[in-house]
Parts: sequence; structure tokens; C-alpha cells
Amino acid sequence: MPLSKKIFYVILAMLIGFASVSAYGFSAQVVASPQDKKMEWWFNQPANSAPHVIQISSVYFHQEFSLFSFFENASIKDGKFHIKYTITSTDPKGKKTIVAKDIVQKGSKASKSIIVASTEIVGACFDKNNPDGLYTFEISAKDEISGETSTSKTHLRVVDWNAPIPMNDKKEVVNAIFNFYKNPSPESLYMIFYSNELNLEQRGAPNDLNYIYAGFFRSAFMRNSFLTPFLRDKFPTMSPLDRAKTIYLFALMDEARIDFNILTESEKKYQDAMRKANIPAPYAKWDKILGAVQIDLLWGEFFADGTYKPIRRIMDLLAYTEEGNFTLRMLTEKRRPKNREEWEKMMMGAYHSAALNSILDYASQFELIRNYCRWAIQNKDIPESSFKLLGEISEKK
Repeated sequence: MPLSKKIFYVILAMLIGFASVSAYGFSAQVVASPQDKKMEWWFNQPANSAPHVIQISSVYFHQEFSLFSFFENASIKDGKFHIKYTITSTDPKGKKTIVAKDIVQKGSKASKSIIVASTEIVGACFDKNNPDGLYTFEISAKDEISGETSTSKTHLRVVDWNAPIPMNDKKEVVNAIFNFYKNPSPESLYMIFYSNELNLEQRGAPNDLNYIYAGFFRSAFMRNSFLTPFLRDKFPTMSPLDRAKTIYLFALMDEARIDFNILTESEKKYQDAMRKANIPAPYAKWDKILGAVQIDLLWGEFFADGTYKPIRRIMDLLAYTEEGNFTLRMLTEKRRPKNREEWEKMMMGAYHSAALNSILDYASQFELIRNYCRWAIQNKDIPESSFKLLGEISEKK
């Protein structure tokens, strides 16, 4: 993705703790981050936008994270660049390990100043066989065209998990959910979910559940699955409210049930009810009855991880323009569907409108959603009939 030098230094300002970078020479950086390995947050950005790179300085045992590599001022020859790099780690006892060796990155770019993000992502996780303390990750890279080399380091402290105190303000909880993707952390997730101010209900919705929250917590806790054993161990000493939340969460995640022997009679009934609840898979065929639930689950997933995938799935509904017009006529004329075919057409039209309105609404509030929409438009990654519908987004900065 093309980026100007100015934008690169904005990114570097966010990557606190790195060695200084030459304004002109070849430079390599390595970042420890909880962000998605597919890097949609980088590659699915419109031209001249600055991706939000999240760096973490500490990680818990069994918490998954990734090492992302970036290169500035890689030389080009005939429009091509060629980089080779190695990443090593040094543990608190001084033991060195090669975690990525002689990785080659080749490709095309229009100018030397464009930043290269490696597509070879190193996934990592520490277990109790590793010592706690400060780890150092060092990248050593060579520009195979110019012959220049660059090294830099980043540090990551491995610590034991200690549950933080939950939030106690309702507005803070809501704000934290909708901005979680900007700086995701297991601490924030725990503080949100076990807050007494969190309301998981939504009147009138199937099972009376808030499905944006359901999609959010399912995705966020699955990305922080190291918390699951802790929650299971802590369950017996939890408050009744927190026990109910944990039963709900494990059902959403399709985790093994809580042992019936430690449940009250009402908790047993609640666990059975949650396991029987009809929660459609968001990426399955659009459900004619629960399509709105699928849309909400997808939005919840986005707010949990900031990926493009759920938004692109919602965009699939924009192809149902004809159905949308049909539904509008039916509502305007106050007509009922004559048969099942008309009823299904009307429902898909309603989901078309719900998808469009939610995309336009959230795009006006959240820059990353707006950027994903602009990228989809620029790269024609949306249904052809949708370009006019989303045209106003492409014009906003």
C-alpha cells in the first residue's frame, strides 16, 4: 500500500521505543502486535491513508500475538524491490532463538519511499516453559538491490495474568466496546464484560439479546482464548451475575459447558436455554428470518478486531437493490406479501436497507469503516449495483 514519507513518520511516532530511523537510508522495523495476521488493517486501506499500527509492550502467558515487519526506502530496480531478513528473540536469561530466518520479500512498487509491509507474519505465544520477564526481538534486514543493511529491536515483557477491576460507568462501557478495535487488550475486555453496568439485553430482539454485543464478545474472547481456563477456574467464586455472564459467553464461543454439579437449578436451566438459542452463523447463507441478527453479529465482530472481513460480508447485501425497491413499494402501498416468494423478497429487501443504513451510519462515525468502504469502492470489491449507494463515502476524507 503506497504511503508518503510524512505518513510513515506518523506511524513511527506510534511505535514508541524503536531506534531512530534514517530519513533516507534503508530501514527495517519489527512490531509486536495483537492485530489480525491477514493485515486487512494495512492492505485494505485507500491510497495515502495511514494505517493504525498497534504495538504492545507486554503479553500474558498463552496470549497470542504477532510480529509484523516493515521496511522503508527499499531500493527498486525495474519497478521491483528485493529484501531478505531474519528475526531473532532473546529471552530474559539471554538465550537467543531464530524465529524467522532468511525471509525473502519481493514485489513491485512505484517509488522508493513507499513502505513495504512483509506478508510473512510470525505468530507467537509464550507458555510456562518460557521464563517471564523482558524479551527482545531483533530484525536484521538487507536490501538486496542496494546492498544496505538495517537492524532494529523491540521489547516485550511476559507476565502472569491478573484480573483487573471492572468498569463501573455505563457510558464508559459502551464507549469501550465501540472503540475496542483501536487498542484491543484482554484487560479492557475483562473490564467491559464483567462490569455490572453492561447490559446484554435488547428488547424485541430474538432471545432478547443485543447481538452486536454478542458478536463483539464472541470474537474478542476467541482472540483472547487464553482467558477461558482462568474464567472456568474462577467460576465457583464468581458473583451470580458474573456466573450468568460466563455461562452466556461459553455458549457463544461454543466452549464446553460449565459442570452441572457446580450450577444452581436456575443456572442449569439458563445454560440449557443458551445452548438451545438459535444464533445464526454470520457467514452462512442469509437467514430469511434472522438476517438482521447476522448483520449485528458482523458489526460486533468488526468492533472486536477491526478487520475488513465482516464489513465486506455486510456489503454482500447491497447487491439486493431490486429487493430493496420491492420492499419500499410494499411498505409505501401498505401491501402484504401474496406468497412465500414475495415474503422472502421483502425480507431480503429489508436486510438490504438495514445493511446500507448501518454502513452509512457507522462510516460517518468511524474512520476505519469509512476507509474500508473507500478501499472497496476504489478496488471494485463491492457489488456493481452498490457504487452509487456508497458514492458519498468515497468523497469523504
